[in-house]
Amino acid sequence: MKPINFLLFVFFLTAYHGIGQEINTKGSQSLKPKRSLKKEKTRAVVIGVSDYLDEQIPDLEFAHKDAQAFADYLQSPAGGSLSSQNLKILLNETATGGNVHAALDWLKLESKKGDKCFIYFSGHGDVETLFENEPGHFLVHDSPSETYQINSLRVEDLQTIVKQLTNEVEAKVIVITDACRSGKLAGSAISGAQATAAAFLNQFSNEVKIMSCQADEFSYEGEQWGGGRGMFSYHLIKGLKGLADRNENDQVNSMELQRHLEDNFELDLMDARQTPVFVGDRRAVLAHIHKESLKAIEEQESEQKLDSDAALMDQFYTALKSNNLIEDEQNSALYFLNLLETKNSDPARIAIAKGDLIAGLQNDAHQAINKYLSLDPEEVKRRWNEDGSQYFKYAMYLEKAAELLGEFHYIYPQIKAKAIYFDVVAQRIDLFRSKAKPENYEKLIKRLEQALVYQPRSPFINNEMGVLFTYLKKYDQALNQFNIALEISPTWALPYNNIGSVYYSKYQIDTSIEWFQKCIELNPEFSEVYSNLYYSFMDKGDFKNAEKSVRKLLSFYPNHPNYSNDLSFALIQQKNWEEAIEILDQNIISYPKNELSYLNKAYAYELQEKNKKALSVLNEVLIVNPNNVYALRNKGRVCSKLSDYTSSIKELLKAIEIDPKSNARIELAKSYLHTNRIREAKEELDYYLDNINAKSHDALFLLACVAALQDNFEAFDRNLSLAIDNGFKNKIPMEESTFLSSIRTKEVYKKHLARLNK
Repeated sequence: MKPINFLLFVFFLTAYHGIGQEINTKGSQSLKPKRSLKKEKTRAVVIGVSDYLDEQIPDLEFAHKDAQAFADYLQSPAGGSLSSQNLKILLNETATGGNVHAALDWLKLESKKGDKCFIYFSGHGDVETLFENEPGHFLVHDSPSETYQINSLRVEDLQTIVKQLTNEVEAKVIVITDACRSGKLAGSAISGAQATAAAFLNQFSNEVKIMSCQADEFSYEGEQWGGGRGMFSYHLIKGLKGLADRNENDQVNSMELQRHLEDNFELDLMDARQTPVFVGDRRAVLAHIHKESLKAIEEQESEQKLDSDAALMDQFYTALKSNNLIEDEQNSALYFLNLLETKNSDPARIAIAKGDLIAGLQNDAHQAINKYLSLDPEEVKRRWNEDGSQYFKYAMYLEKAAELLGEFHYIYPQIKAKAIYFDVVAQRIDLFRSKAKPENYEKLIKRLEQALVYQPRSPFINNEMGVLFTYLKKYDQALNQFNIALEISPTWALPYNNIGSVYYSKYQIDTSIEWFQKCIELNPEFSEVYSNLYYSFMDKGDFKNAEKSVRKLLSFYPNHPNYSNDLSFALIQQKNWEEAIEILDQNIISYPKNELSYLNKAYAYELQEKNKKALSVLNEVLIVNPNNVYALRNKGRVCSKLSDYTSSIKELLKAIEIDPKSNARIELAKSYLHTNRIREAKEELDYYLDNINAKSHDALFLLACVAALQDNFEAFDRNLSLAIDNGFKNKIPMEESTFLSSIRTKEVYKKHLARLNK
């Protein structure tokens, strides 16, 4: 379907008479047309130009075909069986300026009082300027691309001929112009086609005028109309042949033809727009019906409708099978279904097709829920590691399915609930990735409450609410929702895992481990729970069970770099140096840009007091990423252990410059203390405790060391007490710290050491 910009099609009837219409002596239209005793003559000049001589004027495709079709109509019984002697047909190269004006002169000279005269033009219409009296121009075959005045059919010239025929000859005149603007014309920048249309409306009066579309719309042409025609011309001729005769009085008037065109335009164009314009006597009779012609065209229409319905149904199921359901405006299954409904096709077949589309709209969403309930690894991963676009699509599909069903259908509430659910999942994924504010999550919870009104017993909805409450750190509400999900679906393993995650967030590690193990009992193939169990055991200090958990995880994802790193870290904590470093070396070979592998390897060397090897590995990771804050921090710490305090301070300052909240500040404070820069050390520790982590036991312990170096025993007592209260448990730093050597004999020191020994 090809739009032709501002396709102008004007149909004029002068002297208030329609084709074959008579006016009775009382001035009213007869119910039955009366035949004049005198035989009227009919003549026509039909002009169609698609091929223009000037290459600067773009050619058209179907203008000459529309003109030929109208000529054929006039020569048919339906159009009055016009003889060839009374018809001048000028197409393309024969439609020169000279031939056109000669044909119009012939029409004027041959016509007599009471005769009918047709003037039909199909081609380009344009103006060159927008002066007040600028004439519109119909471009003939040999019109120049500029200065139309030299050779064209001007609107005012056509007006002169029409006036002579109506006023002087007293003939009935029907003027049809199909002026297509397609491509670049001289008047393109000033809307030449619209100006030409305006010229028609302004310069003719007291006639019926029919335009194919409003000036700000597109007109359409294409292969689907008669194998290659303009849509307006195609339906105009069919309407005149009798398809527009709504009251079945064997004649077609202006109002009937307008409705016929509007209805067919809507059917053919669906979402596109083209509106025919009718001005003048709405009751003017335009055609009388030839019964046999009407019967033939009705049979043809019926056959075409059946063929069209079958073709549309084939297109519908092709789109359905290719999963092109609703997005594509002119090729989707929904588009073809709407066409079938608009064309009043077989209701039973439409109902089946609609049911198939509704099913198709639900299938992917249902499969996603089923996979989620069965903890399909790819589905679980997709909900956390991807964007929400796929779930937005599910939501859109389900909303459309609900709309097609209607709110009184028994499964409407179920579909609405799932539509809301998937929309929330999609938004939650995007909000999480963008680190959104809490109020955004609160809105999603409200939407899920609405979904539960539609479908109360929906464990996947309760589970999603629990996830949102967990984000908001509303742990009691989260646990409540997860427990509701378990009440409805007690064998679904995921809520057990999620409850364990809530207890982990509440630092109730033993309880979290219990729930993770319950999840494994129900579904030992759910890989994600082993990752959660690993971190729980690591936080508890149970490195052996942490190792077991991550080895199980690696059975699902062999050689996964992150899980291999986790295993190496558990082995490092158990001082299984050889296997840990072997795993890390393999990781570095397989994934040379995995920075964590280097960091863990350096940490393993550091714990073994192999600080030079640790430093070498840290330099390797800084080649991969010079701005790795952890590598810079650790390098600063290792340099300090090697008594290279200048390098230590340099690397630690780099880390802090990249990340001002890095705990590299604590390591920097240590290096400052080693170089007797006590004031600067205290400034770093005060900043860290005031702005980053007020409960850092490492920072509090070092602040106690600062106080000891300053012989401030009260501050030492206070800060070390706070450090122990916040998790400082290791007495070795106290016993080995050179910063505390001056205070070891003091009672306040012995008091805290005794506390740690307990």
